[in-house]
Amino acid sequence: MSQEEPPIKRTRLSAKARRSTILAEAGSLFAEAGFDVSTREIAKRCGITQAALYKHFDSKDDIMQAVFRTRYLERDRTEFALALEAPDLPLEARITNAYTALYRRMNREGHRLFFQAAMVGYQLPIEYSEPLDHSVLLPLSRHLRADCGLHDVETVPWHKDERELMLMLHSVVIFLAIRRNIYNVDMDPRAPALIAQDVRVWLTGARVQVREILQLPAPSA
Repeated sequence: MSQEEPPIKRTRLSAKARRSTILAEAGSLFAEAGFDVSTREIAKRCGITQAALYKHFDSKDDIMQAVFRTRYLERDRTEFALALEAPDLPLEARITNAYTALYRRMNREGHRLFFQAAMVGYQLPIEYSEPLDHSVLLPLSRHLRADCGLHDVETVPWHKDERELMLMLHSVVIFLAIRRNIYNVDMDPRAPALIAQDVRVWLTGARVQVREILQLPAPSA
């Protein structure tokens, strides 16, 4: 005689809370096992039936898109720009603090989910580029220009090569987090010093390169 599965223990939640729970658990499952997991598995993880799950989402794809939106596209990303506004600190220290805080917020689940999406053809990295520009790369560029005594982006438009210059530093810090979150290297003890070193080296060259990108002469000695 086959054993029956124990009944699902259900907790009464508001519709908003239940939806948030489904997205959190689905995100964790997608990060661990990829996007082949079924809605039955998601429902079981949440302690609900498939029928209850479908009251909140039309399909697994609907769940996936909602996970991406909440985790990457609709998050409040003001922390980085605010850190760059810190008064009475030189630009190098402000960038170092902003990126150190950003590094600490990056987690294993988020990185795995992002890579899983890219590998199966979801355009998450492309959709994410605009929020990244507005929350990180453009603020960084604004402060670099201000530090160099250059016009702001409203006066002289942001150049595509300028964006690549900002990405140069961003990618270095992201890779530190990838080494921790994906390669399981214990980066945390060294990360603050490495980020400070990377910012120092990048900033020395960026002050020169941004002028070349905008075709401006170097300041006179």
